[in-house]
Amino acid sequence: MGKWLPFIIAGICWLWALAQIRMVMIYWGKLDSPAIGFYKGGEPNPVLSAIAIRAVITFIVFGFVFFFIPWPKVFTYITAILVLRGIIDIILCSLRCGQYTVDISVIPEKAKQHLVTHVITTKIWIVLFFGVCLYFFGF
Repeated sequence: MGKWLPFIIAGICWLWALAQIRMVMIYWGKLDSPAIGFYKGGEPNPVLSAIAIRAVITFIVFGFVFFFIPWPKVFTYITAILVLRGIIDIILCSLRCGQYTVDISVIPEKAKQHLVTHVITTKIWIVLFFGVCLYFFGF
């Protein structure tokens, strides 16, 4: 990878995290955003806040990974982060917390089972991709 490319990618990740911090503030009702219909002092949205907080943490960590990990091992580390995030998602989904708070509480039992199955299935694909990256690029 080029000498400056990791710095550029890390900077883009950190800028994206900064944009997501702004979205968290909007979803908490601290900032106005007439474009998406949220206004200062309004009711906080826990689901969208949880999704934005997850994106903030993920992209801050991605920035450090691109900044410090050499190419091509960066793929293994990125997929390892996604696997860890997937494990946390499965735990939150089973506890009906975080981004799954409202969605799970208002849907029927059969749909809850489908949602949990979907979450677990997508995480299995991420684990398989991590295994492929680990095999080809190492840790």
